[in-house]
Amino acid sequence: MEDKDKCNTCDTPHIPFDYINTPGAKAAREAGLINLAELPEGEKGIVERISETDHDLDHMVRVGHNPAFVKGLEVAVAAKSPNNGPVIIKVEERFYDVCNDVASVVWVKKI
Repeated sequence: MEDKDKCNTCDTPHIPFDYINTPGAKAAREAGLINLAELPEGEKGIVERISETDHDLDHMVRVGHNPAFVKGLEVAVAAKSPNNGPVIIKVEERFYDVCNDVASVVWVKKI
């Protein structure tokens, strides 16, 4: 049986850094930003930046058929899975299943 709270595309043991403490996270927090993984259900944000990491940016578009996370994109958190599972976001009229690891490096300004 498939675990619905786990992103099967991201192979986290092979990711070489901690998303929460990745370079850029401190500066993003100091700028008053919050990452998508932390944005509460029902709240909206405007994408401001992606953490400066060695994360494969192509992976960020491919995983869960995410939208292209570009500056100025308005996103709403529709639902969150427990235990750091996927985050369901709404962009315009479409819903996307975003891996928690990806959501953790997408920084937004709360609306």
